[in-house]
Amino acid sequence: MNAAIERMIVEGMVIKRKRERALFELSHPQKRDHFLWHIEQYLEPSFFHRIIVDGPEDAYPLLKERGAPEDCYILSLYKDMDGTFVPLRQAMTWEGILYADFISCIPGQLAYWHGEEGDHYLLYSD
Repeated sequence: MNAAIERMIVEGMVIKRKRERALFELSHPQKRDHFLWHIEQYLEPSFFHRIIVDGPEDAYPLLKERGAPEDCYILSLYKDMDGTFVPLRQAMTWEGILYADFISCIPGQLAYWHGEEGDHYLLYSD
């Protein structure tokens, strides 16, 4: 896990009154899963921009248009992926992304989230 990156994500994208709790949960292994299971309840609602795509790979060019770099940071319920940096293109394939994974492209500024209901979102401030 990268505490500095996660702090930027929280400070930039989490609802202000929930930031302290989010940082606490991310920093404690027993609480981390709770945050990851409920991440959409922590994130600033105005940052969710639903996109209509067939799959995450179709969101790749949209992220690149908004300035996403080649590598991204993953928050995931899957321990082998959680807290890792991976190439964005790899993360945006069906093999690389799982439902409810949070892909931070620019920490606190630009992210992708694939909700459990199958909806796809870019997260950014207008």
